[in-house]
Amino acid sequence: LLAVPTMLRRGYQKGLATGTVSASGTLGQIIPPSIVLVLIGDIVGVSVGDLFIGAVLPGLLLVGLFVVYILVVAHLRPELAPPIGTEELAAMTGGQFFARIAKALFPPLFLMVAVLGSIFAGIASPTEAAAVGAVGASVLTIASGKFSLHILRQVMTSTVQLTCMVFIILCGATAFGLVFRGLGGDDLVREFLSTLAEQYS
Repeated sequence: LLAVPTMLRRGYQKGLATGTVSASGTLGQIIPPSIVLVLIGDIVGVSVGDLFIGAVLPGLLLVGLFVVYILVVAHLRPELAPPIGTEELAAMTGGQFFARIAKALFPPLFLMVAVLGSIFAGIASPTEAAAVGAVGASVLTIASGKFSLHILRQVMTSTVQLTCMVFIILCGATAFGLVFRGLGGDDLVREFLSTLAEQYS
């Protein structure tokens, strides 16, 4: 909703723009802090912190592959991803350029380091790290001058909705797992996979 209109206005090819956003959207399920990893950790009984640590390298690998692919496509077919116009570049000094990059990059990077760093360093549990993230996001919002009671109310409402959704999924997954194991579903799956392995071995 945010990146695609901007890329289309700058002349990016629709397939490349939507594909980039769609592919990068899947990274949220892998790169910490990921709700999916939190659910998996609770259901399987594995430390969420360990899952976060284990997901960092695959997530960064995917990011690197996506970046390399886009760079190669933009280099081989520049009409699909046109560069910034020379007039716009000429009107922007080096200091302005780096200031815009820093303004867009450092706040979310600070928030990510605060949340994940507290988990990886063993300072906070995932639940406590969520509180660290909430405080950090509030500080960044106040620093940017965008804080208001209306925004706070919207954030609290969306947080409650998201939390309820996660708990519903968690309760459903737990109930399904109990019924599945109680009826011997795990044994059936194991036997099925063993039969397939014997047939194709």
